[in-house]
Amino acid sequence: MPGMLASAWDRVCRLSPLYFDWIQVDPSTRVITASPLHPAARYGNAWMGQDLPFSVFTRLEPVLERTRNVFLHGWGDPFANPSFFTMVRICKEHRCTVSTATRGRLLEAADCDHIVAAGIDQISFPIDALDDATSRERTGFSLDQTVAVIRMLQEAKRRVNSSLPVIDVRYTLTRSRLDEVYGLPAFLESLGIESAIVTTPAFVPSAEMADECLVPRRPEQLRWLISHLDRLFARGLDHGVVIRYFVLSPGKKRLACIENVTESLFLGADGRISPCAAGQLPVRGDVAQWYLGKETSYQPIVFGSLAESELAEIWHSKAYRKFRQPFYWNRLSQRCEHCLTPFRVYG
Repeated sequence: MPGMLASAWDRVCRLSPLYFDWIQVDPSTRVITASPLHPAARYGNAWMGQDLPFSVFTRLEPVLERTRNVFLHGWGDPFANPSFFTMVRICKEHRCTVSTATRGRLLEAADCDHIVAAGIDQISFPIDALDDATSRERTGFSLDQTVAVIRMLQEAKRRVNSSLPVIDVRYTLTRSRLDEVYGLPAFLESLGIESAIVTTPAFVPSAEMADECLVPRRPEQLRWLISHLDRLFARGLDHGVVIRYFVLSPGKKRLACIENVTESLFLGADGRISPCAAGQLPVRGDVAQWYLGKETSYQPIVFGSLAESELAEIWHSKAYRKFRQPFYWNRLSQRCEHCLTPFRVYG
């Protein structure tokens, strides 16, 4: 009987149209930063910089009308893909909410006008420092250039009296910049930005970077870090901005993942389908990652290629269904055993 019920359930699922809370699309893995915190810096020549072929992206169209949100960003700068704005147009035609993220290195004033006209709903600007010299030292990229792009985008919104896109900042918090982060509220206020997220890196590429990535080793370290960020939140309110945070906990692993893998997926720049971005680093060959005090082999989680198969065929494949099954019961798949995401806490 259990086998018959499972078979009947599979048939019902295959006949039902696919619905997604979100789809994350990686338009390009070409990285516009030299930050040592980015996996590309760790993996060097193993990193594969490429753009998602537009012909592969269009294979998502049958499900976009039943998808709430599309996140057009991944491991690189999405604006490196020459088809980026066409992808946005297609998503908006299907009434999807569209978000993206960029450091702004590839954007000029005309691009900012295009962003507003395209109807992009939200755009995030990752930053690693609050002064230009440190930003150049850490990432090889000018903070002043990012600030200039944000100001151009704000002006483009004002010219057409648009509230979109909503602009926020993603600040990467590291051990060497713990004190600097208290300058974030004034920085945001000066740019007219009302919200930001402070995160410690969720992917630690090497043991050498673990301390800099602020991975607490004891509960008291986590309590201190959270109190530090709670004070930042209070200071942000004084400046009229809301600053949330995500940090890693050394405590018990979450039973459930904050990624909604039963109603979402990740389309990589090479056309492959994964449950989330962490499941598909664009690397060739075997690479290592740091996990709770030890170096382990990175294991991708991929279930097929959209360039070769229809999305429904991939989604309903036996391997993908088996992977998702524990998540329906708020459990993790065994294939996620070396992922740090379930250790994240937020406030």
